Amino acid sequence: MLRYVQPTAYAFTKAAATVAPLLIAVQLVMSVCFALALLRGSVLNAAAFAVGIIATGSLRAMLRRRFPYSTMRSVSTRHVLLAWGMGSLLASLPLYISGSLATRSGSTSPYETLSAATFEGVSALTSCGLTVSTRPDTLDPSIQLYRSGLEWIGGLGMVMIVGMAMRGQLRRDIQDQSGWSATHHDPAPITARRVVLVYTILTAAAALAFAAAGMPPWQALNHALTGISTGGFVITAEGFGNYSSAVKITAMVAMTVGALSMVLLASPPRSWLRRTSPERDTALVYLALLAAGGLMFVSLARPASWSALDTWFQWFSACTTTGFSATGPLEQLDPASTWTLAAVPGPVVILLTMMLIGGMRRSTAGGVKIDRVLRFAAAWKERMPAATLLIWTTSGIAGGILLNLSTPRDAWEATFEAVSALGTVGLSSGLATSESGLFTRAVLITLMIVGRLELVLSRADN
Repeated sequence: MLRYVQPTAYAFTKAAATVAPLLIAVQLVMSVCFALALLRGSVLNAAAFAVGIIATGSLRAMLRRRFPYSTMRSVSTRHVLLAWGMGSLLASLPLYISGSLATRSGSTSPYETLSAATFEGVSALTSCGLTVSTRPDTLDPSIQLYRSGLEWIGGLGMVMIVGMAMRGQLRRDIQDQSGWSATHHDPAPITARRVVLVYTILTAAAALAFAAAGMPPWQALNHALTGISTGGFVITAEGFGNYSSAVKITAMVAMTVGALSMVLLASPPRSWLRRTSPERDTALVYLALLAAGGLMFVSLARPASWSALDTWFQWFSACTTTGFSATGPLEQLDPASTWTLAAVPGPVVILLTMMLIGGMRRSTAGGVKIDRVLRFAAAWKERMPAATLLIWTTSGIAGGILLNLSTPRDAWEATFEAVSALGTVGLSSGLATSESGLFTRAVLITLMIVGRLELVLSRADN
């Protein structure tokens, strides 16, 4: 019996050490939203965040006392998965309490059930834009900021939190891009801070750019958090449909930056000019794909009711796995349009492919990653890359089949929703709503976790 207990305890010890940075970040966001709720006089939401702060702090203290072991050199996927699950459950706690209190007081909330709150917490920490809220513009500002802040943490998390758990690997990654030698005296915490600092600066710059383009300050802050993190959560009912062209162009730039490697962006500029820089070359290939593919998409697949800019916007949103919508929810497209999810699958197939590919490795984007696609293409005869891509694609198709069987939607809409969840994109065909069933939410939650933690793809990296 002891031989089964010891590995389990060891795995939980590893997960406890891994989840510590995540819990600190989640607790910080809860604290900010608690203060905002108090300032606005939203007592119920303040109480919900207070409970979340206490629960997160108590768990951190217990883990630190019970599992002091913090050597992180051999953290595996299962440890990260367990840690991410713990963080998601804690992140959903304030949402569930807020929804329950609102229901008891006679109000309505999209988070009144545990499954809805859990779905929202997982979607946020996996930086996916899928949401059960059909009217995010009616949410309390503290809830809006909490949802956006969790996506910001989720986007940073897959770049940094796992990287901090494998500090030696993160340091080597940064050294490879910067040209530092192995004798360079720059400890891992400093390099970690460098990436966090760059991520924060990019977010602040995006917020200022949105505001300068004409977006209201509160919306600029939230959309900067979810744009750089390629999360895609919006606090408007129409997505980016009512914004000006300047705002949409700014969003396209923010989405593209978020899909680039944060390690590359955090490297000294002189390293970008090196003759041999594989990650820089990959970034150039990715940018060329965005531009050329976007031009082809606008020329061949532009919906009749969309402008050229809106089509470009949707292309960038799908390719970077951000999930911002140019004209509001996709299921609300004009029936007279030549592009609906069910009528003309051609453009949908193109978007599905790009959502599966995603952005660059070590970025906030989801998907297979363009780096892996290029490497797999170069080694197409090897079994592991072919099997990995097959399993990854099959996961999306299997999810679509399950959703198609459990909902009245057609196969294309179900597959679109499944691939969107697997790639942590967030573009929705209308399956993820407050009316979604428990099975539908369970399938989407599973796909989001599998996609964000790259459980299958990480096997091929070795």
